[in-house]
Amino acid sequence: MLSESPTSEELAAASLARYCPLVPTTKQAAFLDLRGREALFGGAAGGGKSMALLMAALQHVHVPGYAALILRKDTQRLSLAGGLIPRSHAWFADQPGVRWNAARREWSFPTGASRATIQFGYLAHPDIKYRYASSEFHFIAFDELTELGEEEYQFLFSRLRRTNTSGVPLRVRAASNPGNVGHGWVKRRFIDGRRPSIGMEEIGGGVYQDDVPREFDPHRAPILMADERTFLPSLIDDNPHLDAVSYRQSLASLPPLARERLLHGDWSVCETGLIRPEWLREYVAGARETGLPAVRYADRSPARGMQRWLTLLAPDGSDLATVDPAACRRIVTIDPAGTSAEKMREARGRPASHSVLQVWDQPRRELSHVLLLRHQERAQVSFGSLLELVRRVAREWRPERIYIENEKFGSAHRGTRQGDAGRQAPQQAGAGRSLPAQVRNLLAPGARSRMARLDRPRRRADGPNRRRGLRRNTSRPRGPGDCVCPARRRGVKKR
Repeated sequence: MLSESPTSEELAAASLARYCPLVPTTKQAAFLDLRGREALFGGAAGGGKSMALLMAALQHVHVPGYAALILRKDTQRLSLAGGLIPRSHAWFADQPGVRWNAARREWSFPTGASRATIQFGYLAHPDIKYRYASSEFHFIAFDELTELGEEEYQFLFSRLRRTNTSGVPLRVRAASNPGNVGHGWVKRRFIDGRRPSIGMEEIGGGVYQDDVPREFDPHRAPILMADERTFLPSLIDDNPHLDAVSYRQSLASLPPLARERLLHGDWSVCETGLIRPEWLREYVAGARETGLPAVRYADRSPARGMQRWLTLLAPDGSDLATVDPAACRRIVTIDPAGTSAEKMREARGRPASHSVLQVWDQPRRELSHVLLLRHQERAQVSFGSLLELVRRVAREWRPERIYIENEKFGSAHRGTRQGDAGRQAPQQAGAGRSLPAQVRNLLAPGARSRMARLDRPRRRADGPNRRRGLRRNTSRPRGPGDCVCPARRRGVKKR
């Protein structure tokens, strides 16, 4: 029973008890008691994280005009069995005065003329966030936050506001398992570099390092806090309503990476990258006297009578081998930004992408498995500036071949320069006849218009006109003499 002058905490508890048929678990109660603006309830599957979001949304439905928004990647996932929309129907459908608007996916609660609302939404792609641009909410929740990008998450903070007479706290709450496309930024935002809150038990063994510790015991993990941002770990044992034994058996059949994330809530495990750290080595560039005339390439001859040498280093720093750059096979790789999709994203306010050019030397014979990164250019450039950058790099470094990644064609296009790259003065980049058409268009002057034509889909005639190569005249209104019927073209009288 409420006191004569109930506090906001007592009113929140009464609203939750009125509309939620479940008693919050210990970990859910800790999540509901958080006072900071931003919090993540994350970790193992089955810990009651999603239900905690719905409970948190109910805490202030007694306030007139209160507005809550619960988001996920798409509404289909919210509507599946066990999702928040079916669960909300099980909780609210029989409550007096509570109404469901299917078109808006919104529950409204009896709080007088200005009804409190809980709405379900989605963020299927980054631009969907703008559909909420004119809205305002007191509570915003993200179910499975790692399905989303950080840009969408940050944008929704702009929708978090209230009047100066409102006493409702502004809150952003999220729930998520480790993994998925947003794993990295969620881990950086909520977990990396955090410290335990005052009064929580410390864990020994180097747990509170700047990154997620190697020796991590999730059963004793405290709430981690930084400013108004809080992370609350989730475990299967936190949910007494779940058959934990059978659920663990189900999760045990998963691949190792998914099993560690969903069974133990481990944020530190990750996939093996395409390039492993133990593959990387360092080299030292130097020069020595040879008594020979200097060659023409500036990067291989700092002065007359001198010759550059590259010393490859072993992991312990000792000399492994010495390489003559003049005897290496040199290539340039180009990863151009500015595809049609990227330009559309930039027009909507996203940051511009970087184009990357890299110069590589590949020794021959017994060291041919080694690639030496000699030079790199990384810049946000326009298409025209990219052309000039490619020409300059090609003039300065004289590569044998140029590889250009092209998303339109699905693979890298290779260009081989005419002549021996190590002994002939090269022509302008891209002038060789052996270059594919896409590479010649990229490197030649005036390539902008030609590349634009390549990006446009080619119009194709359809039906019988396409099969016989006939074209339909659409430049003026058609009359009896403009019939393009194949039968008339063959001189057959049309009945």
